[in-house]
Amino acid sequence: DELPFTLLIIQFVLITASCTNYEQQLVITDLKKSQVLLLHKKPNQKNVYSMGIHCYGKLDGEAELVLILNGAPYKTEPLKGNVNFTWGGDWYSDSMELRYQPGNVSAGQLVIKYTFTD
Repeated sequence: DELPFTLLIIQFVLITASCTNYEQQLVITDLKKSQVLLLHKKPNQKNVYSMGIHCYGKLDGEAELVLILNGAPYKTEPLKGNVNFTWGGDWYSDSMELRYQPGNVSAGQLVIKYTFTD
């Protein structure tokens, strides 16, 4: 019975073809300074309905990354030592505001990869 397997493959191809992935990246090198990061969808993208963030790096010390929604903290991630986390979900805006707030950080680097899905 090859038919169910073939239908599964066709379904998978249709699903992956309809998902457009726009991966962008920024790097925070001065971890001692508070920063407001404004992330925007790419110019050719249509209506955004979800987002994804993958943040990784290493901090000598502690800090915090906050995702802002409608002017208020929506998600908060404490950062310390080796950092590696992801956020994702429904998102109906063409931009995201992240606030990086250092604690007692002496050095390190943070990479933020992000996508807006349309």
